Amino acid sequence: YIGSASQQDGNLLLGGLQDNYSIQFTGTNYWNVVLGGDGSFNAIDPTDDQRQYASYQYLNVFRTINNWSNSVQIYNHASTPDLYNNTAFIAPFILCPSNTQVLYAATEEMLRSNNGGGNWFSTSGNVISALGEPVISIGVSATNVDSVFASTAPSDTQHNHLWRSIDGGQNF
Repeated sequence: YIGSASQQDGNLLLGGLQDNYSIQFTGTNYWNVVLGGDGSFNAIDPTDDQRQYASYQYLNVFRTINNWSNSVQIYNHASTPDLYNNTAFIAPFILCPSNTQVLYAATEEMLRSNNGGGNWFSTSGNVISALGEPVISIGVSATNVDSVFASTAPSDTQHNHLWRSIDGGQNF
């Protein structure tokens, strides 16, 4: 699904592979598994290669600060295959390049962390998914952490939508 490349080392890559984990390339002949599940969104801190993020289905996000020697789950989203889930199967999160302490993620609402995933808060309630469409992609400005975009998936009754905020997700 999603790949990330180091800004400092051309031999450091992360990849999220459905049914095949989140994996890391370090320049050898083999990719290393760093996280189980259906690998999805991931990120490498552009200022510190040791700080990386990986996730699996329904927005379960992990962070390492030592190149996967160990990791901690920074966002946990419960899900069930038989009931309604308020997030996309491959739910997005993004690391802001201009301030790597800021991350955005989306369930039925836009979430933000200002401390590297230590704490999360809703930026604007569920205004984005009020039409019943899950957020499937997030973009953020390379120079302004408050300029954020979110796109939603189409449904049987709705077209996809692109939402823009210039105030950190408080208003879309």
